Formats: sequence, C-alpha cells, structure tokens
Amino acid sequence: MKKLILGFCLLGSSSLFAANTINVTVTTNDQNAAGIGYAVNGKKIGGSGKTYTGKGPVNSVYSFGYRKNSPNGKDVSCGSHRLKKDSYVFLIAKGNKCRSIVKR
Repeated sequence: MKKLILGFCLLGSSSLFAANTINVTVTTNDQNAAGIGYAVNGKKIGGSGKTYTGKGPVNSVYSFGYRKNSPNGKDVSCGSHRLKKDSYVFLIAKGNKCRSIVKR
C-alpha cells in the first residue's frame, strides 16, 4: 500500500513539473554559427551547430545568442523574450547585428 501511495505521489509531482516546463527550439541563419543556445535564470543552455532544442521554465525571460566561427569564437547576443509556452525562436543575423523572432 505504501508503494502504491508513493507511486501516485511521484506520478502527480512529475506531471506538475512537466506543466512548469516548456520546449524551446532556437535556430539561426548565420552559416558561421558554431554553437547556439539561450540563458535562463542564470543557466546557459545550448549545443553545437545552428539549431538547438531544450527545455526550460515557463514564464521566464530567455536571452538568446550564438557563438560565431568556432566553439571559442565571439558570442553574438540576439535579444531576450519572456516565454510562456513551447516556442520556436529564429535568430536573424545581418552583418554584426542579430535579432530574435519568436514563433509559437
């Protein structure tokens, strides 16, 4: 019986946690991007390449950017957005400037 109650508690808490997270996909048009990602609540999240998909907290401010030319290259900041639901963020680079557009 204790195991059954514990199982229901864990099941309930995992669905609560899932309701507080969103999926975030970020991509860029810059062909020289070596890595891409975002920062949220002081934590940097991302990966190599021109596209990254991760999870994060709902209703938080996400700062987007990418690294140019190499994994140790220059960081390019592309702006911030408050995300409340699953989002697709496109980073548009033009010259030395970058901006982010959120598609939901």
